[in-house]
Amino acid sequence: MIADSEYIQWLSDVKKRFCQSQGRALVKVNAEMLDFYWSIGRDLVMLKAETKWGDGVVKQFAFDMREAFPEATGFSDTNVKYMKRWYSFYNEQLIKSQRPVDIFTNEEQTHALEKGQRPVGFLSMPEVFRNIPWGHHIDIICRSTTLDEAMFYAKQIAEFGWSRPQLNAKMDSQLFQAQGGICSNFESTLPAEQSQVTQQLFKDPYHFEFLTLQENYNEKDLEDALVTNITHFLLELGKGFLFEARQKRFTFDEQHFYVDLVFYNRLLQCYVLIDLKTDRLSHQDLGQMQMYVNYYDRYMKQEFEKPTIGILLCKEKSDALVQLTLPEEANIYATQYSLYLPDKTLLQMKMLNSVNELPAIITDVGFDPAFYKLLVENKQIINLAPYFLEDIDWQECFTSEVIESVVEENGELYIMPLNTTYYSGIFWNKELFKKAGIESFPKTWEEFWKVCERLQECGIIPLSLHTEGTSWASMLLATSFMGQSEEGCEFMKEVFPSTYDVDVFYEMLDVYIKAFEYTTEDAIGKNFDVAEKHFYNEETVYFYFIRRRSFKR
Repeated sequence: MIADSEYIQWLSDVKKRFCQSQGRALVKVNAEMLDFYWSIGRDLVMLKAETKWGDGVVKQFAFDMREAFPEATGFSDTNVKYMKRWYSFYNEQLIKSQRPVDIFTNEEQTHALEKGQRPVGFLSMPEVFRNIPWGHHIDIICRSTTLDEAMFYAKQIAEFGWSRPQLNAKMDSQLFQAQGGICSNFESTLPAEQSQVTQQLFKDPYHFEFLTLQENYNEKDLEDALVTNITHFLLELGKGFLFEARQKRFTFDEQHFYVDLVFYNRLLQCYVLIDLKTDRLSHQDLGQMQMYVNYYDRYMKQEFEKPTIGILLCKEKSDALVQLTLPEEANIYATQYSLYLPDKTLLQMKMLNSVNELPAIITDVGFDPAFYKLLVENKQIINLAPYFLEDIDWQECFTSEVIESVVEENGELYIMPLNTTYYSGIFWNKELFKKAGIESFPKTWEEFWKVCERLQECGIIPLSLHTEGTSWASMLLATSFMGQSEEGCEFMKEVFPSTYDVDVFYEMLDVYIKAFEYTTEDAIGKNFDVAEKHFYNEETVYFYFIRRRSFKR
């Protein structure tokens, strides 16, 4: 128990506010609950509760609220932590960004702002938040890195009513980063209103992870797959798109021409023509699309409709080529597509490159050949060959096979050669061990499960796990169990086992099932980044990892 009089007074005040909130929630359940959660988070931040009353104040407060209101939900230790984190996220992001705080202020604060004062710490909950479920808010703050990103997803949810799985799918596809990243002349060629909507609507790249195309597919294969999955395709395109036709034929000067895909956008009030390219975009492709757009503007568009927009959806493009080829008045843009969800780091690198703010040192650029080629062509990365060839000690750190794999045909070297070996292990939070009264790291599986049970009893989540992507954390937990026996080691050596009907496999499944009893609620369906954040935010105790290190020949 915390005996401090200020804490007791604050707790009493919160209890009264909760009772009031319960009454109002009969009318507006979600909005009132969110107002209440925001106020709790704000109190914990502004009162500097953990500094004033100790690290266990959140847990104690959650316990006191559950005791006072046993029928109420929402006062788990984890949920109260999220309340604090929710408020802290926006407060910290505003401080970092030095952005205006108008959407986080009430009338009184707005008046103060007019006098040149900047409210610090005390933020009112934005009105748009009231229309968003609590679980969505948790995902937004856990997965967003900036204020702009968080507010973008909040506004999208409020406008389109995304479910939680839809929100996470949009975040997985990096919708915020891709939105408005197109290479086009829309700003100068389209009417102001249409240009603004267009820039917000279209994105680069588009992600067609819902397709199951095999290698060496052609444009017809891509078109067939998109039309077959037209619902998913329309969702990826965005708001207002209506599908009109495929291979739309028009005749001009006694010649037949075919537009791959024709759409109409009711928000833009214009035709949108899409041409598919499975090879690198060429100036001929751009010229062809210009002709399609001209035809539709002159012969198909009604007087009340806006200018036609052309989209070249290609596997690989050069923004420099697009800008040089297209006339300034062209309503055309080129964007790439991918058949898999993007790597977040790579997407951030591309965004930095677009504004010429690449860091001095880039790692792993070779995993995206198109981006790597672009950097080489534009001389944005340095040829390391002269330095490498002069340094014998440096060369001797690597095998000849590794060196050959990164040297270009002309002898230039842009990627640091690296010999690697992989090792895996487990991180654990010693401070959370101490809070639970655990003095030493477990040495056996029996001890491991006992520790997990003890942590859970203390309101601490033991494991950071995930199932999406590589599933490294979950996989390493299982394989570490398998590797403790000779039978398990032999089983793991089989790339494609003829049968899984062996005792050690079933034992491993039991471990897997048991592990997920001690992890976060969002472990199923989330990726490595989410599991990693849980650990580094001190929300979990254990985190399995895999790393690589360089070694000499």
